[in-house]
Amino acid sequence: MDFFLPFNEKRKFPRVKVNSPITLEEQESGKTYEAHCLDLSATGSRVILDEPLTVNTLLRIKLSSPLGLDPFCALARVVYNSLESGHEIGLEITEILD
Repeated sequence: MDFFLPFNEKRKFPRVKVNSPITLEEQESGKTYEAHCLDLSATGSRVILDEPLTVNTLLRIKLSSPLGLDPFCALARVVYNSLESGHEIGLEITEILD
């Protein structure tokens, strides 16, 4: 079914550009980070952070809506950490919260 996706998009769930603030909270320590969400899909997200996070760190994420809707809240796991521009963090969404 990948042939229905745009030429340059091979993901099962394409990412949507978000460009919005996001709050990350480590589940184990409760430490919070203010970050910037670049994109979001049904299964993951890419964020920019001022400091690195260890791969496999479990997080609670909260993405506020600029439209005044309820925030998007989920549990996520860090899957990569890159120094591309700041610290680019790849997140896998493991559970969407109410």
